[in-house]
Amino acid sequence: MSNDLKSILGSEINGKAGKVSSDIPLSGKVLAFYFSAHWCPPCRNFTPMLKEFYNKIKAMGVEFEIIFVSSDKTQKEFEDYFNEMPWLAVPFGDSRIQTIKDMYEIQGIPTLIFLSPLTGEILSLDGTEIVYEGNENQVLDWCFASLS
Repeated sequence: MSNDLKSILGSEINGKAGKVSSDIPLSGKVLAFYFSAHWCPPCRNFTPMLKEFYNKIKAMGVEFEIIFVSSDKTQKEFEDYFNEMPWLAVPFGDSRIQTIKDMYEIQGIPTLIFLSPLTGEILSLDGTEIVYEGNENQVLDWCFASLS
């Protein structure tokens, strides 16, 4: 993981069983940031598609992870929505949320961006299109390229 990304993520993020080290689950993996919110109808429609896409890639044993960056308005909205997701999250209300949004110039939701596991550089700002198209092969190509 790049130093810029590491400094933004800090040492811990939310996993399904509580806080996890941001190094352990992310090192060497293609990473995606998912900008979304419970109150957003297009997000609520997209999340099940993304979950299916994610599970299909993970079932192949591929090094890939998503981090949810919430625009929810309350802790309860965040928790209810995050409970539907199998991936990681920046904690609700954390100052890193705005830093990450600013870093990638996020203007709307849902937005999904893919990052290189080696450099943290942007692989795609059009992750939602990749998921809508069912283009797992693009993510697989990035994952396997990171092994070389």
